[in-house]
Amino acid sequence: MIKLTSRIVVLTCAISAAFAQTDSSTTSIDTAEIPSPGMEELLEQSAGLDGSSILDYLRESRSFSSGVIEFRSGTQVTQRLQPSAGYANGSYEGSRIKIRQRATIKSAHLSCGVLMAKDAGERAANAFVTGYVLYRGDGFLRQVTAGDYRLESGQGVAMWKGRDFSKGGNILTPALRNSRGIVSSLSADESSYLRGAALEASVSGIDATIFISARSYAANVDSDQNVSALYGSGYYRTVNEVQKRGALAEKLLGTSISAAISSSHHVGFTFYRADFSAPLSLGGGVRFSGTGYTLAAIDYDGLYRGVSVFAEGVMAGKTFAGIGGVALLPSGGFSLAIVARAYPPSFYSAHGSGFGDRSDNFNEYGMYLGMQAVFGRITFSGYVDHTLVPMQEVIHFPSAGNELYGGARVKVTEDVTAELQYRRSSKASQPSLEEGSDVEGIDGRTRLQRLRLQWECRFAPGGELRIRCERSIFQDPSLTSPDKGLLVYGDFAMRLSRIVWGNLRLVLFKTDSYASRIAEYERDLGGVAAIPSLHGSGIRWYLMLRFTPLRHVRLNLKYADLIRDDVRSIGAGLEALTTNHDDRLSGEIEITF
Repeated sequence: MIKLTSRIVVLTCAISAAFAQTDSSTTSIDTAEIPSPGMEELLEQSAGLDGSSILDYLRESRSFSSGVIEFRSGTQVTQRLQPSAGYANGSYEGSRIKIRQRATIKSAHLSCGVLMAKDAGERAANAFVTGYVLYRGDGFLRQVTAGDYRLESGQGVAMWKGRDFSKGGNILTPALRNSRGIVSSLSADESSYLRGAALEASVSGIDATIFISARSYAANVDSDQNVSALYGSGYYRTVNEVQKRGALAEKLLGTSISAAISSSHHVGFTFYRADFSAPLSLGGGVRFSGTGYTLAAIDYDGLYRGVSVFAEGVMAGKTFAGIGGVALLPSGGFSLAIVARAYPPSFYSAHGSGFGDRSDNFNEYGMYLGMQAVFGRITFSGYVDHTLVPMQEVIHFPSAGNELYGGARVKVTEDVTAELQYRRSSKASQPSLEEGSDVEGIDGRTRLQRLRLQWECRFAPGGELRIRCERSIFQDPSLTSPDKGLLVYGDFAMRLSRIVWGNLRLVLFKTDSYASRIAEYERDLGGVAAIPSLHGSGIRWYLMLRFTPLRHVRLNLKYADLIRDDVRSIGAGLEALTTNHDDRLSGEIEITF
């Protein structure tokens, strides 16, 4: 067994070395399987129509065998074929290859995993290493985790570093959280995890978790040796970026308790203390200032005849924040969610990510109303979300914004579906402080509208055809006329043979500016989400092939190409290309037994 495991690890390393002479702007999430239309919708919703944020969650591993022990090993290699300015002038210290290697071993009660990752431009193949050892029990001791892990509690305001869905057509998913407690982490995300140990025990309907963490963060340090901002991109390619690594250390100790009042009513309590190795002065001290803080939270969720009631209140330092709402769970084809949230400008929860416009739960008050109704083959969904931002970044006056969404999905036949979506967001524009500016005061508002029409058809054997047309309109007081964008794509996927599956997509796009950009979710390697935001004028296409030559071996290949016909070069700074052509090649091999 040991010899076989070692040989497979050696094999995956050898394959990665073979790829090494052949970067992607994609973001890591753990979704290894080809997403179904429902999963793709959730991924695109989590990304937002502008691609500003993405879903980040840990994949629950699927067993490929009925044996007691499951082994899984995978290697991914990606390279941007056109070298950017950072390589030409020597600013990037490493090669253009992006490598990720992952291995897990799981049994009924014990599992472990390790991941090594190197981004394009970084020097070492093990630039980032993460791993865990996990024990699961059925009795008093439910779980013990050592290494890297994440923690979910309540509605996520106090502690949430796992699945995070943004607003979209599924009106209940983002608003109503279902916390999982301790989640072992094997993600390439280099900022959203805890490192240490966590223990969960259960007795008489009470689940108690104790967790401890000690890890370092990359940060910007000012001349007074204060941390002015955390650096969360995960890129360490230049001397300046490497200097930020490990600039701040955090020690954290806490507990989370959940008690079942009855079968349908639960109450929880979360408490932790975090201390930092250097004083923080985030946002000039307005966001947060100090060398540590204490956070305490209480949460509740209950079910009353199909109506879910949930709330969480959090005290961080001297500031109180919270969220609460009711949700009518799907019944008779109708569902409803009403959620109110309050995150003051002085509220700081470093490890929380509750529902809202911003993932950091800062400087935001909001009211969300979402509804969904099913009438036979037609599903209507929509929401309105009104947000008050107490403090603007440039001028310290409050502003309000709102977002409106409406969509209809029609199941024409069992294999044909049509969908229409409309989204509009409005917020106060940042006034220019330059003398003689045409924009005065704070009455100006920016509006972004998006209209999407999509048609899908499924056919045998395992084939799928999708056609999408999307229009964007951006309005700003400083513009004499609205900026407009248009995107059209055709996507064809099918099983070409018993061992080969393929996906081909061609995208045509044209936008007046970056503000009217349009994002589109693409299939990619396991654990990678590609959601490029397209702007300017041009073509993007990709071809992805999946081979399963053996029962326990899977090989993925993807070639993606972007051609801009409105510019002679793409990008800026160290990422600038001297051509209007940006193509990338990715490969992955995964072995399981």
